[in-house]
Amino acid sequence: MPVFLAIRAHGLDSAVGNLWYFPAMNVVLFGVVLFLFTLKRTIRIDRRARTVSLTRSSLFMRRRLTVGFDEVASLKVADDQVYSGFAVAGSTAGEKSFPARSVRLLLAGSGSVLLDRGGGRRLDDLAARIGEFIGKPVDAVPPRARPAAG
Repeated sequence: MPVFLAIRAHGLDSAVGNLWYFPAMNVVLFGVVLFLFTLKRTIRIDRRARTVSLTRSSLFMRRRLTVGFDEVASLKVADDQVYSGFAVAGSTAGEKSFPARSVRLLLAGSGSVLLDRGGGRRLDDLAARIGEFIGKPVDAVPPRARPAAG
């Protein structure tokens, strides 16, 4: 509030006028924090209805995918290629990728659905519990050897 009062007293033409971006940036950062705190992913398995429901919600949207147990062929724990970096004007020069462990539902119609990414033990446990619950096999591919740094 003191920045607003100083700008009001001295105007935007003064040296104080250059401080307008501090409160504006605080508002933007608060919005980002609010968005990140509202992110939520849920995996719901209903044995009675024989469905797996995946929900992803945030402050602005909510998406839900529901598949039946009969549509799921198996679960797979393996490395996914995750891309990081940026591209300028369609160039892929700055694009890099790295492997990340993931759990996927492999669907009978040759599609797959990403359930989660993260640490290997946690994902192995998650896949085993879901596979046992829905009665589907779990295919665990060992992680690839990471290249040595240097």
